[in-house]
Amino acid sequence: MKGKDIMSNERLLKPVEDMKDKQMTYAFLKSKRKEAVKQEFYFESIHISYAIIEDRTRSFFYHLGYLETRKEFCKCAKGTNEFFKVVFRQYVSKNKLSKKNKTISGLENKLILISAVTEFVKENAECRLVPKKYYELLRNRMEKYGFEKVLDIVEETRKWKALRNEITHALANKTIFDFKDRLKKISDDGIIISDKIDEIVKVIKSQNLLRKYLGFLVE
Repeated sequence: MKGKDIMSNERLLKPVEDMKDKQMTYAFLKSKRKEAVKQEFYFESIHISYAIIEDRTRSFFYHLGYLETRKEFCKCAKGTNEFFKVVFRQYVSKNKLSKKNKTISGLENKLILISAVTEFVKENAECRLVPKKYYELLRNRMEKYGFEKVLDIVEETRKWKALRNEITHALANKTIFDFKDRLKKISDDGIIISDKIDEIVKVIKSQNLLRKYLGFLVE
């Protein structure tokens, strides 16, 4: 790592390489989480749920066409860059956020962009920044699932994340008895939220049509 910035987007650990590897990893994590809950290892369950939520929100953007390939870490595809740039800027301006550049690096940035996309598609019947078939299908799917439902899940995720962060950072500074009764609920909520986000991803992913309309490969 000498001479390199460890805060760059370079991956320090090898990511999954194909769908078979992805499915095996996902199944392993869910199995480990189930066992953790059974053994009352709620910290482990919460940690796994956070990892799954990070993964599912990233998958949301892969199937939406933000990422041209799965190998891309967070670089936006040329074919959709202008669309996401406009969506992001409008949301940031409307909500008076200090964010300057769109990115899907980090959960909070993903949540912001999911909200931005949802509100933009809800408020705009047409968009010339992406192919017509793509936008019509995206709007139809999000409307059918429920724009407000998506926004509610984003807010649930944000609140859950805040609790998870507080517990993580409070371990050495608070007695465990102050929040041990809350651990199970936070663990349970993490499982519920990760399942809800997975439902959204399945709606967006269906038949990989959105990526096909963009002319992107389906991996």
